[in-house]
Amino acid sequence: MEKKKSFLQIYLWITLFFGFLGLLDNTLNFFNLNHIFSTFVVIVAFSFFIFNIVALIIFFRSPLKKIYFVLPIYHLLTYIFFVGLGIYLLVSNLTLGWITLTLIITGIITSIFEIVFSIYLLKKPLNF
Repeated sequence: MEKKKSFLQIYLWITLFFGFLGLLDNTLNFFNLNHIFSTFVVIVAFSFFIFNIVALIIFFRSPLKKIYFVLPIYHLLTYIFFVGLGIYLLVSNLTLGWITLTLIITGIITSIFEIVFSIYLLKKPLNF
């Protein structure tokens, strides 16, 4: 039981870090200062996608409250959505400025959600 508590805490800290990383990435994109860093974030995001699959499997095997499933499910769904949207925009060759701005603002909002919700869960007592 103690191992699962520590994995949950590690997961939440990594999610918090990922939220700050996304916030930084989207802010740099907003100011057109993000080139090499964006490639790094794509690699980290794919790694985090795989990590969320593993975390979800571990969480399903433990008696966690349902609220702890929100972040891994949220990350998996948003990753699939944004990758799919990105592929669609690339294939259809849509590069309208408002689409880019909307995606950046959406990225900032989702990063803030990740940060706030991770902090909330970190402060919450880990009762199984």
